[in-house]
Amino acid sequence: MIKQKLLVVVLLSFFGLSLQGAFTSVSLKPLSHSVTAVLGEKPSISAKLVFAVRDPRGEISGSLCDCDPDECKQTWKYAGQAITIPQPRLKALCEEKNGSRNLTLTINPVKLSDQGQYTCGLYIPINIFLEDARITLNVNQLPNISIKRIKERAKEATLTKVAACYANLSKPPPEMWFQDSNGKKIYSEDAVETKDCGNGLTNSTLYLTKRFTRSDSDLNYFCKVKHVNHTVYSRGLGSVEVLYPPTVTLEDESLSSVEINIIEAGEQFSAKCLATGNPPPDVVWTFTPDPMPIDPNLTKPAPPNDGSLPSNFILEDKVKITTNALASTNNGTFRCQASNQIGSPASVSFKLGVFVKSTPTTPALTTPNYPPTVTLEDESLSSAEVNIIEAGEQFSAKCLATGNPPPDVVWTFTPDPMPIDPKSTKPAPPHDGSLPSNFILEDKVKITTNALASTNNGTFRCQASNQIKSPASVSFKLGVFVKSTSTTPAPTTPNYPPTVTLEDESLSSAEVNIIEAGEQFSAKCLATGNPPPDVVWTFTPDPMPIDPKSTKPAPPHDGSLPSNFILEDKVKITTNALQSTNNGTFRCQASNQIGSPASVSFQLGVFVKSAATTAVPTTPNYPPTVTLEDESLLSVEVNIIEAGEQFSAKCLATGNPPPDVVWTFTPDPMPIDPKSKKSVLPNDGSLPKNFIILQDQVTIVTNALDTTNNGSFECRAYNKIGSPATVSFKLGVFEIPTTLPSAASKAAEKSFVQEVAKVPIVTIIIATLFIAISFVVVLRWFKEKSAIKSAEKIQQGQNYIDESVTSDGSWPLDDATETTVLTRHTEFKYVETVF
Repeated sequence: MIKQKLLVVVLLSFFGLSLQGAFTSVSLKPLSHSVTAVLGEKPSISAKLVFAVRDPRGEISGSLCDCDPDECKQTWKYAGQAITIPQPRLKALCEEKNGSRNLTLTINPVKLSDQGQYTCGLYIPINIFLEDARITLNVNQLPNISIKRIKERAKEATLTKVAACYANLSKPPPEMWFQDSNGKKIYSEDAVETKDCGNGLTNSTLYLTKRFTRSDSDLNYFCKVKHVNHTVYSRGLGSVEVLYPPTVTLEDESLSSVEINIIEAGEQFSAKCLATGNPPPDVVWTFTPDPMPIDPNLTKPAPPNDGSLPSNFILEDKVKITTNALASTNNGTFRCQASNQIGSPASVSFKLGVFVKSTPTTPALTTPNYPPTVTLEDESLSSAEVNIIEAGEQFSAKCLATGNPPPDVVWTFTPDPMPIDPKSTKPAPPHDGSLPSNFILEDKVKITTNALASTNNGTFRCQASNQIKSPASVSFKLGVFVKSTSTTPAPTTPNYPPTVTLEDESLSSAEVNIIEAGEQFSAKCLATGNPPPDVVWTFTPDPMPIDPKSTKPAPPHDGSLPSNFILEDKVKITTNALQSTNNGTFRCQASNQIGSPASVSFQLGVFVKSAATTAVPTTPNYPPTVTLEDESLLSVEVNIIEAGEQFSAKCLATGNPPPDVVWTFTPDPMPIDPKSKKSVLPNDGSLPKNFIILQDQVTIVTNALDTTNNGSFECRAYNKIGSPATVSFKLGVFEIPTTLPSAASKAAEKSFVQEVAKVPIVTIIIATLFIAISFVVVLRWFKEKSAIKSAEKIQQGQNYIDESVTSDGSWPLDDATETTVLTRHTEFKYVETVF
């Protein structure tokens, strides 16, 4: 390596030192008291010796630089020791310019060992020696910077050390950090390691250690080094490949969303598996046949299967299965599994139920077997914890059970240990599950009584079973009370477990309630239950009180309330002045030996105002929370919006430290677009191209939605305190068709006409009247497959249908969709053809 000579000119200048004497006024002073040289550059270090001469008696005459060396002699010292000049690296120079007289010491090249204090002295013609002009030379050195890759790959969510950045032989130590190609500073899990090399030199190392996510694969990383005498250096690392486990879905997600897909034998069928992961996962399709195929002509079970696909299926590109004609032997479960040795395999499955149309000599079509489900006709009975009803009232409950084969239904009854009857104090006898004697069973599914009795207190259960998987059941509880007479006690309420809330519910809805020390505070616990529950308040202090004057953790605590709190009526806690020792969690627990205890809690963060000499009050750290400015986006499963509309969403995140916010997008496999049958390409989480993020970093905006925006938008907030918080919503963007379908519906129309011809004329007339009435609420009218303008009329025979027009000239709206309008128009055509 070629060594470059470094020119450092030490200019030691003197101005303003008065000599001690009656006849002398010569003084010298340095222009600069310290000079810094940086190895790796070519500066000159200089100081000028400037004389302000008063010479009333001619003590100094002529030029200072041209005077006799015996009378005008400059001397130099380093660290108090005289320097011999000249030397190969040291030169002294005397200059006179514009009335200034300068003495210059030049060091070339400069070394680290040259650092220190230099002193300049001078003999003047009046035989006086001046020596108090001093200057300090500082010598810094720029670092040698390099970067080394440790690993090419990182496993998602696993703490991985992928690179090391070195800044060697630097003086002083530099500042170091990593940054990604988006300009975002990366917080490494490792701090900078600094090693002393002597002479003030250091070697510094920073490792890039973090938990990578799959979206990090698209980023490049850089090591940034900032030296006090230089702008920021940058060394590129490149990208880090992130390995993550597989995910898998079906191109047609509706296949996996239903319990069984019922399809007729002979139909074409295909299913495609969409798998993502890094490395790209291997995909395997398997098939498990049902024990009994759904075929009315076949009564024998299917033979054992090794998981291979049925012989009438072919596999395309390892991910798509296809058959030209389904067979009854295809009844069963098809499973697509994706694996890439990163994490566990992922799989998705669907079930086919293929039926064969019966011939004239065979039974009717057979529905595939499926397990029972059961609900109550009056679902409110099962949604209430106890249904409180007065004795003597009529009561009935009906069980609605489905399944194939049709399930058997059984009603049972379990009485409460203590009937709610003011005249009875003894527990009910053991019970065998039979219904109370005042109940009757109708059609095996409905139970009825003309007059409830206190012995009906308990649980009624309806169970349905058909030997396909496990039985299904639904239950409800009755609490029957007897009105007291003048000689009997008051009506008795059935026992039920406790519930508890705070009078001020906002206390428990906030993560931390931040309040200044010295403020009054109270909280009241509202508990219900039968028997009335006992209420207990407890307190758990935070490990570190939020007090700028305190650095010690709080002592262990037994749950008792702080000494500055008082308890009123067992349910209310009060203090006249909060203290920093009140930082922690207050919990109210209610119990009555019926069920489990109930509790509610809230957290206080009490801060002490700082004095004029102390720091500003500190807010306690807490994990992030996040919501959307427009919360209605979260209230529906899918937000249906027409393509071309403007759209924006803003993420509201709180936390301390203030959290970082990241927006991501996961597209749906199938866009809601009537013109498109292709699936969306895999997505890395980045926002659609037609979306932008505003400068506030929390708002996403688009001027025109399109069908590629179908999917889930997620806002994630994180601040290293606790887990990240997320909120997401789903968009479904659709395009409205402008014309009616034409040729595609002709075959169906012809078939429908043939069927209508078989229907009695009275039925047709009733249907016609119903359809005519339905036109009154049609959303939009069509004529010859094109939308009719709002001001037009539709002529049918000799009659006119004249819809009222709204103020903006559009047709009146109803709840009908475009699909409903098309169907109604087609039905009108069918009836017109029949007549």
